[in-house]
Amino acid sequence: MTTFAELRSTLARRLADPSNITFSDDDLKDMVNEAIAEVSRIAPQPFVEDLQVLTGRTRYKLRGGNANLVPNYSFEEGDDTVLATAPVTVTAADAPDLLGGWNLVADTPLYFPKNANRITGLRVAFLQPTAGQVDATLYADIPVNPSTTYQVEGWQWKLLAGGLVNRLELETRDVDNNLIESVWTHDTTSAQPVLASTSYTTADDGTEFYLRIKLIAKGTQPSTRQSFGFEDISVAEASQAVLVAPNAINSIEVSKVELWNVTDGVPYPVMSIQRPGFSRSDFTEVGWRIWGGVLELPYGLVQSLDTSAFIKVWGYAPYDTLVDDTQVTDLSNELEWAVLLYCDLIGTRRLWNDRALFSQWQTRSNNTDVTPAALAGRLNGLEQAWLRKERQLHVLRA
Repeated sequence: MTTFAELRSTLARRLADPSNITFSDDDLKDMVNEAIAEVSRIAPQPFVEDLQVLTGRTRYKLRGGNANLVPNYSFEEGDDTVLATAPVTVTAADAPDLLGGWNLVADTPLYFPKNANRITGLRVAFLQPTAGQVDATLYADIPVNPSTTYQVEGWQWKLLAGGLVNRLELETRDVDNNLIESVWTHDTTSAQPVLASTSYTTADDGTEFYLRIKLIAKGTQPSTRQSFGFEDISVAEASQAVLVAPNAINSIEVSKVELWNVTDGVPYPVMSIQRPGFSRSDFTEVGWRIWGGVLELPYGLVQSLDTSAFIKVWGYAPYDTLVDDTQVTDLSNELEWAVLLYCDLIGTRRLWNDRALFSQWQTRSNNTDVTPAALAGRLNGLEQAWLRKERQLHVLRA
């Protein structure tokens, strides 16, 4: 289990620059993530993912957090009075029963409409404060463990762009649910869904007992009402979240999709959902589709499913982009060494292509006797070593 910081330290030694005289820490970070992207291209990680069936849902985000700790994260649950097409005033006292684990700070008009901007499921959450109301807030408290990194994300937007901000906020709370501090906020006034995300590592002394994720409609003007939308809210342990970086979701590949059921606690396959491409038309209601990391199922199939079923997906995904020093790679030992080899190649290419950089690198005592010819020989050796390693690692997809 290697952390991002340990991987960069090993790379600095391989590049004969352990004190970061030539390659800054940011340079090393870029090299490592460039190498992870290259390894993901030729040898992606295989995955099997079970997706819970939700009534009426045709689209399922892959690698998006099976370990999501947020209750009713996509707002599919709730009383009929708020599963509506117009705002219904919900009281804070009623909110826990109505919202499946979410709570309201104050009474506010709220509804869960079927909206074109939904990311998963059928519904989204809209807060629509009355004129002059201050900061309508919907929140959920997530019990957490000490010294653990959590990945937090959610979609947010406004019905009409501009004006007052729509805010996602993350707080830490003690065992008695008293506020410790606000650790993250993200604001938007966009009319298109914006994905906000962060990661947070809890303190190692156990003082942070809850993370509170807050969906906030900032206070309205005296004569104005605005609608604030939220959807697909997630808090998950980073080690279990199986999240793929947003800029890598298009690299997810799917090889097989099946429908499974459970009887007496025993899961078993029911049917294989047909691959796409069997119809001659561009549009088909026959097979599954994958686009942008989202699996889409035929509407006719979805209508026949009940929530006791689940969808099993086999596929390939890129490895995690590394951000935090303490973040642990999800690479095998072999792939970690492949990443370091590719980084070594990138760094040596930079030295060869930038004579000023090479001269700076030579100032370190052990590098003073390295000539341009010796550097060229090293570069050629690394090029050949990487070609051999690439052939060894290449994964033939099913």
